[in-house]
Amino acid sequence: MLFTERRLFQEEIDVLWREMNAMKGKSPITLEIPPPCFFDMQGQFLRYISRKGLLVSFPVLDKQLNPIGVMQGGVLAAAFDNTLGPLSYAAAQKAAVTLDMSQTYLRGVKKGDTLFCEAEVVTRGQRTLYMTASAFDQRGKLVATAQTQILIL
Repeated sequence: MLFTERRLFQEEIDVLWREMNAMKGKSPITLEIPPPCFFDMQGQFLRYISRKGLLVSFPVLDKQLNPIGVMQGGVLAAAFDNTLGPLSYAAAQKAAVTLDMSQTYLRGVKKGDTLFCEAEVVTRGQRTLYMTASAFDQRGKLVATAQTQILIL
């Protein structure tokens, strides 16, 4: 676990917003960071280690459940993407796109729970980032893991 405390650290999040906003002016394309789907999932940035790690919370909503009553795998993948994506932009200080992302699902997370996604930059090259992420329920149980390669534009 990268982050032991799962609560809001406003000073860290202020740094994240400054870094993301500073980067917007450097891109030749219009960027909306975070994207609208982040807000649709009611994501909240909680912790940030400058250009290295990010912790985000997502409530598990009715509309996100699969037939057995747990968060659908695709929605959990979107939670990972909504955590890895902003961190990739902050880490690269440029626009970036996902080359691949894989997830491993370990247990379900039910309606009313909170999903915590933490992402970490493992390696940064000239043109790519390699990142990992873990998702936990509100009890701290590991729900899923992800890994991705990001192309820096």
